[in-house]
Amino acid sequence: MQHFALIGSGFMGNVHAASLARHPAVSFDLVADIDEERAGAGLVQSRRRWRWAAVAAVVALVALAASVLPGRQVSQVTELALEPGSQAVGEITIESKPWGTAVDISLPDLPPHDRYIAWVVSRDGEWQQIAAWGPTSGARAIISGASSIPTSDIDEVVITAYDPGDTIATAKVPSG
Repeated sequence: MQHFALIGSGFMGNVHAASLARHPAVSFDLVADIDEERAGAGLVQSRRRWRWAAVAAVVALVALAASVLPGRQVSQVTELALEPGSQAVGEITIESKPWGTAVDISLPDLPPHDRYIAWVVSRDGEWQQIAAWGPTSGARAIISGASSIPTSDIDEVVITAYDPGDTIATAKVPSG
C-alpha cells in the first residue's frame, strides 16, 4: 500500500488525487487545504493538522534542496597568454576545481602534426597529460582537459606534437 498526503486540494490537487485514487494500492492518509471545505471527501482537517502538514512539506523541500544543491565551490578562472615564440595562436583558460584544475584550450590555427598532446607542468617539474587529439579540419582545435594538480601548483600549460620535446605552444601560469 502506498500512503500519500495531499497538500492543497484545489483544481490541480484534485486532478492528481483522482489519478492516484484509481490505483487500489493507494491510500490518502492526509488531505489538507487552507480552505477546510475543499479538503474534501469527509477528510476535513483541523487548522492545526494543516499547519503540521505545511511544516512537513517545507522541511521536505529544504531537505531536497540541500541534497540536490550541494555547497557550491567558487572557482577561479584564469586566461593565459601564449608565450612569444609559440607556433600557434589562441587562448587557454584554467579553472580551479575541488578535484584539481579544468583546462580549456582554443587554438584556431595549429601547425600540421599527426597528434597533439596538452600538458600541465607543476611548479616542481611534474608533467601531467590533460588531453590528446589528432588533426582537425581547418587546423582548429577546441579542447577541454583536466588535471589532478591544483591550479596554484601549476607553472605552465604546454601543447606539444606527439613528442613532448616538440613544443607548439606554452602558456605560463602567473604565480600567487
